[in-house]
Amino acid sequence: MKDSKPSKLSSTWEHVKHGVPQGSVLGPLLFLIYVNDLSLSISKLANPTLFVDDTSIIISNTNSDEFMNNIYSVMT
Repeated sequence: MKDSKPSKLSSTWEHVKHGVPQGSVLGPLLFLIYVNDLSLSISKLANPTLFVDDTSIIISNTNSDEFMNNIYSVMT
């Protein structure tokens, strides 16, 4: 097997045009504000489960028509 040295890679700095820079203090705060409102808007149709940066939306209903309507309402 041939010895290979890692190649040196570099990139240039660019201005951030949208959002917040990765690793900023403001990023997690804005994410939490945005995601926490999600549970309030769908809580009548579904059971949202939020944990750090993972979100699960649980929808159940014995009536298949209502079930499909709830899915459609939550997704739109």
